[in-house]
Amino acid sequence: MTAPDRIIEPSITGTVPRLNERVFAILAAEIARGRHGAGDRLTETQVAQRFGVSRPPARAALARLSEA
Repeated sequence: MTAPDRIIEPSITGTVPRLNERVFAILAAEIARGRHGAGDRLTETQVAQRFGVSRPPARAALARLSEA
């Protein structure tokens, strides 16, 4: 298992994006690059552990992905 991705970094404007927005952006980019294939299952527990966040931000990011 690798170390959690670092997602709490200030943007150029100096603000810190909400956790669910960062998790969503990273996952969406990975899907676009083909890291996650059709039918791959991403669970909120796996996402939360990978990114070092609690389950609510992971759940919100996954819900947003399912709407896209």
